[in-house]
Amino acid sequence: AAVQHHHRTSMGERCRGVAARWTDRGFGFIRPEDGGEDLFCHYSSIEDGNALEVDAPVEFVKVYDERKGKERAEQVTGGITTDNNGPPPPRAGGFGGPPMGGGFGGGYGGGGGGR
Repeated sequence: AAVQHHHRTSMGERCRGVAARWTDRGFGFIRPEDGGEDLFCHYSSIEDGNALEVDAPVEFVKVYDERKGKERAEQVTGGITTDNNGPPPPRAGGFGGPPMGGGFGGGYGGGGGGR
């Protein structure tokens, strides 16, 4: 039986590749093992670090980016953690940010009675 290659990549199917390049702006590209075109990778998609080491083996899930019309890498593993390039990890917690849905201004002058 011939092997069918046109099955859709299901969510969560792990692919392998190597980090092709990385910039100090927090993104780079992965060269898939299957020979497809390089996939964009953002540091927030790396599960075990915040950067990729060039030529290091990585695993990832291909996700189709509707806005860009091409695939990108998500759920990347094989990353490294650096503190000298790219922005800090997004999970660092915000300082001084107002709480969401602040309780000011709601409930004043809202009586609306007196008709």
